Formats: sequence, C-alpha cells, structure tokens
Amino acid sequence: MPQANVVGSWEPVSPVASWDFDDKQGFHFPGRELRESVYSRLIPQQWSWRIVCVASILLVVLVLSGKLWESSGTVALTDREVMAMWRHTTKFNPSQIPNASYETTPWVIHRFARGNSPQICIQCVVISGDIIHTRKRLDAHRLQLEYAQRHGYDLYTYVGDEENIKQGTTRYVDWYKLLSTQELIESGTTGCDYIFWIDQDSVIMNMSFPLESLIHWNGMHDTDAVVTADTLGVNTIQGLWKVSRFTRDLMVDMWSMWQPGGIKNNPPLHATGALASILGGCQPHDTVQQKKACYFVMDLGWRDQVFAKQVYYAGDNAGIGTVVVNKSLLPHIKWVPRHVINSYPDGVWGGRFKFGDPDFIVHCFSQKGELVMRPYLDAALHSAGLETHTNVTNTSQAAVI
Repeated sequence: MPQANVVGSWEPVSPVASWDFDDKQGFHFPGRELRESVYSRLIPQQWSWRIVCVASILLVVLVLSGKLWESSGTVALTDREVMAMWRHTTKFNPSQIPNASYETTPWVIHRFARGNSPQICIQCVVISGDIIHTRKRLDAHRLQLEYAQRHGYDLYTYVGDEENIKQGTTRYVDWYKLLSTQELIESGTTGCDYIFWIDQDSVIMNMSFPLESLIHWNGMHDTDAVVTADTLGVNTIQGLWKVSRFTRDLMVDMWSMWQPGGIKNNPPLHATGALASILGGCQPHDTVQQKKACYFVMDLGWRDQVFAKQVYYAGDNAGIGTVVVNKSLLPHIKWVPRHVINSYPDGVWGGRFKFGDPDFIVHCFSQKGELVMRPYLDAALHSAGLETHTNVTNTSQAAVI
C-alpha cells in the first residue's frame, strides 16, 4: 500500500469533497483522464487485451492448483486488502447506516447533532461481545449515549467482529480506530469537524465537560490532534482529532507502522506505540529495530518518573517538544494534562482519581482497572440520573435512548 507520508510536509486543508486520496484504489483524480494512466502510457493499447487474457488464464491455473491459499481455506488478509474492505464495502459507509441500529454492523450510530459549529463527534471501537453481552461495557456505552445526547454530539460506535478480526489479521482491535476514523473522514458526509476517541473501558464521570474546550485548551492554538502523555510521550486512547487532511494522512502512516509478526516485530501499545515511534523520528518504511529505538526515545518517562510527572503528566508542551524528534509534527499536535481526558483510578498506574473529582473520564484499563470499574460506573450512572447496575433488568434495551 503506498504510504501517505506526513513527515516533514504539510499542505493546506481543503474540503473533503475536493481531496485526492492518492492511495485509494480506483479513485479518479480531477483533471486526469483515465486513458492517461501509467499503464496506458507504458503498454500499447493493442497489446492490452492479450496481457489481460494471459494474466486471467494464469490466475485460473493458480487457483485450480491451490497455489493461492492454504488448503484449510483460511486466507489472511493483507494490509491492502483490509483497507480495501473498509473502503469499498457498502455497509462500512457510515452515511448509509440507519440511526441507532444494532442490526447493521459494524457501525452503530446515534445522531444527536444540533447544527452546532464546530460539530463534535465521538467514536468508540469495541468488539461485539463487549458491547452486547458484557454489562460493564454496556453501561459505559449508556453513559456515552447520555453524554452525547446532552451535548449534541453524534456517537459512532464501531462494533467489530472478534472472530473476523482474528481470522483476517493479527492486529489488536485498538488498531481499528485508525481505519474507522479514516472512514469517517473520507466519507465526507458525517458533518464532523472533530472526532473524539473514547476507549471501551473508560467511564464518563463529568457529564458537563465540553469537548469544545479542548480545541483552544489553556489559550493554545487549534491543532489537528489533542492528546495526553503517560510515562510514554503520547497516549492515543482518548484524544480529539480534527477532520483534516493531515489527520487522515497521519493515521495512514500510523496504520502502516505495523509489521506482521505480533508484538515482537512492533513497538508496544499498538496505535499509541505507532504514533510514539513517529514522534520519535521513524517512518513506516523503517526497520523494526529502528521503530523500537524511536519508541524508546519517547518512553523517557518510564526511565525518569520525576520527568514523567512534571512534564508528561502535566501536558507541558514545551518540555515534551524537547523530547520529540520529528519537530515538524509539533504544530499539529498539542498535549493537555493527563487528568483532563484520561484520569486513572486511584492506585492504578499512578492514578489519583477519587469520587468527587471533576475530571471528565476515568480510564479503567488493565486487569486491575477492570476490578474497580463497577463502582465508578454505578456512581456515574447515579449522577447522570440513569438506572444503576442493581436495577437494570433488560440489558438489550438499556443502551437505547
């Protein structure tokens, strides 16, 4: 798949309808006639049909001889095939999916937009078992629905199929945030100006927090991304992404940072690790060793806990900028203090969130976080005026508002 390289380059943002996504197969570029393609210039037209016939015969022979796939019948999808699936399958187009439908997967959409400007959208990526059958995930989703409705934000939930994901790719589900956001941007029909990522194990504790406040947080200028940092210099679990060409191309690069072979062939932390490696100076074509070295640069807070607390946790943009190797990305990304959009429960990964704190979200990640998630959910549901765990009897109806 051709790489959309954002490193060291930038072009003005234009309306989605006029963007030329040059890595999309079959996309027609305005002003370029199809007959002027590289193929037609290199191969005389009278030979074209002969080449097609020979290629077709060869393909049939390979298929019949069983050379194209394993005898088990399971075919692992390449990155290019996964991207093509997302882009060209009708049901993956969010503009064609009914409002609040659990029958049309993978998108579950609740549209609450009121015509505000800018228009904020929320996106959460889960697997189907988590949202349909697990009460904690369902209650977290109910809070997202209530919050989105109160603020007039559209809520896009990607409900992936765990088995298909396992068969099609070895990537963790977290990677699919990148594809789903690309789909929302490329569709050009959502009306979203910004997309906020929220994780499936995060609990909204403060219903009054406006996501618009992140755009110019603490008087800072508008950027393409608003993120936080932990011991690693960036965390993409929660974050605000501007619907822009830069955002879309950066996510293409983040997706392309992954290499087959599982965790041993990639930096830790999935999509977060991919962006950390890019900030550390690497590009998709670099080796595994180079990417891990770039990740190591941004993982300074793991080696220096004092620095992590004073700079990374605090969202000190100047301090973080001294660590970032790829300085060309700094005008497009800003950091806010970790507690603003990614608080951790008291005692979990250095977290200090306690009941009554005004923080927007408490992120109950990891096995330890899962153990304490229920009390936070019940407190948040009660505060929002929603039914709590003890008196919700019909989970299939609980998430529909």
